[in-house]
Amino acid sequence: MIKIIDRTLSCLDDYAIDNVSLKRLLALLLKISCDKLELSEKVYQAVKPLPPEGNYVLRINNLSDRDKYPEFNEFVCENFYIVGDQSVSTEIKIDHITEVDKLNHYSQLRKIRISGLDDAMLHDYETIFKKIKRNDQRNN
Repeated sequence: MIKIIDRTLSCLDDYAIDNVSLKRLLALLLKISCDKLELSEKVYQAVKPLPPEGNYVLRINNLSDRDKYPEFNEFVCENFYIVGDQSVSTEIKIDHITEVDKLNHYSQLRKIRISGLDDAMLHDYETIFKKIKRNDQRNN
């Protein structure tokens, strides 16, 4: 299954944004139509407690960090490769559409996140998304 996750709140760590503005941004993001909102650990500390109407994912740098956040049941972490763990999505960076086929190497993982694909809209994006979807269907 493909889900849309808004990553805005996990990309703001390098910016000086006050907590009030972060909370306002969170409220606005809850109004858009996406499946989940992703937060970084730093942003989460600034905006907690989270509004209960949201569905959240926490970006962690190390797998051991998830033990610090029992209030979350879903995480995303780069370079995480333990088969069968449903609580953590492995982030896979695809820099170019020609790399979509490398998803086959991750077929044993239950949950992956694809980042990149910035050039997909400049090409035959429907074919690219069909390839991704076929790979997803093989895993279900």
